[in-house]
Amino acid sequence: MRFALLLLCAGLTACGPRFPASSLTADRQDSGPFLADTAGLDRSAKLSLAAAELQVLQFGQPGQPVNWSLNLAQSGQVSASQPFRVSGRECRRLTYQWSGKGAVSTVCRNDENFWVSVG
Repeated sequence: MRFALLLLCAGLTACGPRFPASSLTADRQDSGPFLADTAGLDRSAKLSLAAAELQVLQFGQPGQPVNWSLNLAQSGQVSASQPFRVSGRECRRLTYQWSGKGAVSTVCRNDENFWVSVG
């Protein structure tokens, strides 16, 4: 998945100096989604959701949803807030919609520039 995002980015001029190189290849400390309650989602759906989260965090405009889908039963969208700072760290609030459910999660960059869930 990270390789595919790196290849996608290689063809886009907006990816150049705007994002640190580490954020394109090692942006997460785990391979699962930040959303805490993923009950009912199988492993493939969780990976699809995690890819959508990374897409919205790196390239999404505030409030613009990114769709993720494995099949009709396991699909939804995630959007990110405007970036904000907490204790000097870049943070964003993620909003989720799927299967008639909704949730919110907050993620911030840590000292290694990885996105980590903070609530």
